[in-house]
Amino acid sequence: MDPAINKKIAEQKARIERDAKAARDRKDLDDEMTDKRLLKILQTRRDLLHAKKISEEELHKIACNYSRGSGEYRIVDTIRAGELFGPNAADARKQMKKLMSQLDERIADKSKAVVRTAIYAHLEILRIHIFDDSNGKTARLFLNLILLQNAFEPIVIDRTMRHEYEKNLSNATIVSGERQTAGIDTPDPEPLYTMLENIIQSGGAGTSKSTTD
Repeated sequence: MDPAINKKIAEQKARIERDAKAARDRKDLDDEMTDKRLLKILQTRRDLLHAKKISEEELHKIACNYSRGSGEYRIVDTIRAGELFGPNAADARKQMKKLMSQLDERIADKSKAVVRTAIYAHLEILRIHIFDDSNGKTARLFLNLILLQNAFEPIVIDRTMRHEYEKNLSNATIVSGERQTAGIDTPDPEPLYTMLENIIQSGGAGTSKSTTD
């Protein structure tokens, strides 16, 4: 192939990669700032901070800025890339009811590991995908509410750690290609647990430093 054409192709590829990285960086920053804003709202909600039972519907309303339809469970299945993502709508409701019952028991039992309970709640909400959208923001609010109720510092995933967080989250909710190749048919949540446990136990070190500015 003509060297000039090769050079042009290489330049176009480099430009596409730069644009893609810039777009990812903007999204990571937007996600961080959104989570930071939602956390500040949560910290003012004394009714939620002192509630004996957590309301996933109310957290979803906060995540969605109380927009129309917020706080309502989905009534249709979620399809991604042509495949069902998460349980169907009917099963999602059953699984969410079971999860909330489990959490009530685990949170009430102070001998249980609070941090792992918070991470478990966050992960299960994302896996069940009970709302049409904003499940991620709701899950992170859920995690922080449990932490705040138990005297732990809340966290906001820093933009520089978003890629690792999302990778670990994906591996925790679906069977990755590597695990499929290895003949493993279950997700691997431990890297996500380890990452978030380390951040939480270090008092939020490694997360955005301006969460309480």
